[in-house]
Amino acid sequence: IGSGTIVKTFTIQNTGDTNLVLDSPAVLLNETDGFTITQQPTSPVAPSGSTTFEITFDPSLAGSDTNT
Repeated sequence: IGSGTIVKTFTIQNTGDTNLVLDSPAVLLNETDGFTITQQPTSPVAPSGSTTFEITFDPSLAGSDTNT
């Protein structure tokens, strides 16, 4: 078991010419042992625009690490 957390930011880019509408919630985790979504992306994403979301990993939480 480690300590501290790791936060990763991911970007969704709209390369189309119309608004990109994301479902709510846009990001889901299947097996969440130690992982949480700390920021959902915003929707809609304008053409040529982008939005970000964050996932935090906390290795100190009990359970197995099965997400990749």
